Amino acid sequence: MLVEELFLENIRCFRELSLKFGQGGEHKKWITFLGENGGGKSTALQALALLLAGPEGAQQLLPRPHGWVRNQEKPGRIRIRIQQGEADPGQYGTEARSFGYSYFMTDHS
Repeated sequence: MLVEELFLENIRCFRELSLKFGQGGEHKKWITFLGENGGGKSTALQALALLLAGPEGAQQLLPRPHGWVRNQEKPGRIRIRIQQGEADPGQYGTEARSFGYSYFMTDHS
């Protein structure tokens, strides 16, 4: 399984962020996150982990996303696009080996 894109909207310090890790068969073996403290590196990695855990896993890992939603007036969203490898188990669609899903969160304390 290869991550093609991670998208965050209205999450912590990000109004909107799209990180593309590879498309059209071109993927990097290593990705490095570099930035100032408080720049969102950990947020991006935590969002990636939640999405890779799947919808049920994300709900268990983060049942109340207190502090995740930047602007309380609208929901936050994290989204992923994944490319299934030939050796990966399961089938996600008929022909497309790429799929994605979103996870929405609200923070009504």
